[in-house]
Amino acid sequence: MHSPDPGISFAPTDLAKIIDLAPSFMMVLRGPELIVEVANKAYYQLVGDRQLVGRSIREAFPEVEGQGFFELLENVYKTGTAWIGNAMPIRLHRAPGAPAELRYLDFVYQVLRGPNGAVTGIFTHGIDITERKVAEEGLRQAAEDAVRQTHVYNSTLSAVSDFVYAFDRDGKFLFSNKPLLDLLQVSLDGLVGKNFFELGYPEDLAGKLQRQIEQVFTTGELVVDETPFVSPSGVPGYYEYIFSPVLSTEGKVSQVAGTTRDITARKTAEQALLEADRRKSEFLAMLAHELRNPLAPIRNGVDFLRQAGTSHEKIPALLDMMERQVTQMVRLIDDLMDVSRISRGKIELRPEPLELASVIHQAVEAARPFYEHMDHELTVALPTQPVRVSGDLARLAQVIGNLLNNACKFSERGEPVCVTLERKAEQAIVRVKDQGIGIAAEDRARIFEMFTQIDTALARSKGGLGVGLNLVKDLVEMHGGVVEVHSEGLGRGSEFVLRLPLLQDVVPALQEPHARPAVFTQRRVLVVDDNIDVTAMLAALLALSGHQVDIAHDGVEAVEAAIRIRPDAVLLDIGMPRLDGYSAARQIREKLGTGVMLIAITGWGQEEDRRQAREAGFDAHMTKPVDYDKLAKSFSEWHAGDLQTA
Repeated sequence: MHSPDPGISFAPTDLAKIIDLAPSFMMVLRGPELIVEVANKAYYQLVGDRQLVGRSIREAFPEVEGQGFFELLENVYKTGTAWIGNAMPIRLHRAPGAPAELRYLDFVYQVLRGPNGAVTGIFTHGIDITERKVAEEGLRQAAEDAVRQTHVYNSTLSAVSDFVYAFDRDGKFLFSNKPLLDLLQVSLDGLVGKNFFELGYPEDLAGKLQRQIEQVFTTGELVVDETPFVSPSGVPGYYEYIFSPVLSTEGKVSQVAGTTRDITARKTAEQALLEADRRKSEFLAMLAHELRNPLAPIRNGVDFLRQAGTSHEKIPALLDMMERQVTQMVRLIDDLMDVSRISRGKIELRPEPLELASVIHQAVEAARPFYEHMDHELTVALPTQPVRVSGDLARLAQVIGNLLNNACKFSERGEPVCVTLERKAEQAIVRVKDQGIGIAAEDRARIFEMFTQIDTALARSKGGLGVGLNLVKDLVEMHGGVVEVHSEGLGRGSEFVLRLPLLQDVVPALQEPHARPAVFTQRRVLVVDDNIDVTAMLAALLALSGHQVDIAHDGVEAVEAAIRIRPDAVLLDIGMPRLDGYSAARQIREKLGTGVMLIAITGWGQEEDRRQAREAGFDAHMTKPVDYDKLAKSFSEWHAGDLQTA
């Protein structure tokens, strides 16, 4: 059957876990060639151990050629119309070298669309109903004799996990296998001869089922449908059922055979997919909004500078504003990258003994421009005795900083924000409390979920991607702790409580590492980037600081220039034409040895990117936009072989 369909759009990376755990087989095909992009475990259980991802559907399933399925898929992609198949026979190889085996499948081909509405692929999902088909056939053959003559269970049908049963022309049960009897909590004697009304089914459902049974007797055609149902024991579920005609020797419908399958897990997965897709769409819209917010004042600031010149009295305030907005953009991107790392298991903590007061001071100092800009009264209450934990300094400061930024963001200008630290039993407890917009009771349970947005006018106006609190929760749990939220409701403020296990071992008082005083040293610097604007601006900043600067715009030019001018430092982009940054770094290191400082300046900030940079010979790895103070500090502290921050 066919049905017009607007299509769906989702990012497989965001939904990979849901798809992989789904009990029904699912696969994502992309492009006109229908290349397999995602296939879940259930699909591999159906088709055996074979290469699917990255191959076209025709390459992945050569044995299906001539059975009409490829043509169906191509027509769905071409017309943009979904296709539903019930009990479709298909021959598949379920193991390498095994003969093709006949299977019966219920499935749907659903179109995927891009932002412009164009079809970009197909989402296939369904279930293998071969076992049920075998049971139905057994019922058809056995019903006339076994069902009427005895109430003894057919051992084959009772061993099937699906419900198998039969009705007479009045819609009364003639037979049922054990799984259905267990669900209804009745014996076979208590079931046979009764209809759905007599068994206590909800009146609307009972009437619908009785009408469908009568329809099969009248038309001789099967009925396929699904329904929610709560068992007598109170267990809710969702079931798919098929009513099929059983023909007598005269060719007339003498009984209706039924099979029912519990599809609760599949429905739950489908609802999760729809919810994840909805939240993903909201997230993308919010991401565009959040990135446009800082870009707008930055663009306006550039226009102001162009018209007013560099001597205008508003320039210092303008520069402060632009710096705040760029910092906010970087923070948004960093949060997204951290969430990605955690979801893929790529983030690693570097635990060490920490005094939590120093972590709080670091987080407060980082947030200072934000809360001072909003005139918040920030109070920090710390105990007189040290509170020590084992943790990653940068990550715990990030956690407390995120909570502090949220408290400031979702409070009106000038409202107080309080950070407290205490130790209780075996726990260190950090509280971040505000008197801001608060959280409704229905939102508190999901506040730490990915892409969650509080749906109030003030919250929307303040923005946010809905990833910060999810990141907080993940990082805290990686430290063996928990994070909670308390609020008396909208407009009544919020309190986030962070609980971490205390460090049990007795350790000496923690001391700040001795820092080598930074001494400014002029360097000869080679700046390499294929983006002309990036190269020009970074070179201008370096020259303004007294460095001698040369530039190049690809990897080949970089190697040639480095050999020719023998710079003290090379700032090298990674993704460049002709020769990438890794290859250029290796050649420069081979020609000039360790006497030159190599710094990767790149938009790629994953741990794998840092590892590749180290292996290529880089001394440091900095993500764009580069923190110029950090870069200047690296120049001042570097001695050949002494700086290894990549």
